[in-house]
Amino acid sequence: MARIIGLTGGIASGKSTVTSYLKEKGYPVIDADQVVHDLQAPGGALYRVLVDHFGKEILTKEGELDRVALGQRIFSDPSERDWSNRVQGRLIREALAEVRDRQAAQSDLFFMDIPLLIE
Repeated sequence: MARIIGLTGGIASGKSTVTSYLKEKGYPVIDADQVVHDLQAPGGALYRVLVDHFGKEILTKEGELDRVALGQRIFSDPSERDWSNRVQGRLIREALAEVRDRQAAQSDLFFMDIPLLIE
């Protein structure tokens, strides 16, 4: 059974420094922010769900998520914020679990860099 160590902390708390050191030493590190970024990229599961729900108005001319437009839609309506938190939370948890399980099959020890692991 793999040992998983979570790295968490606020902005400028040293997560990136620790992560760089661990990678330098050869330890696998899963970056939760990168997992979320991949989900939000065109073709990603979260991208598709958000565009299906909010429409193409939340996209830039280049077809990427327009975070300002998306934020305005989500934060201007409490029901949209609740929907977003529910759906995005579920998809992110599922993706992180999948990445974690894949890494656990390959490594006895690895780290997960998750800024909001503990809130």
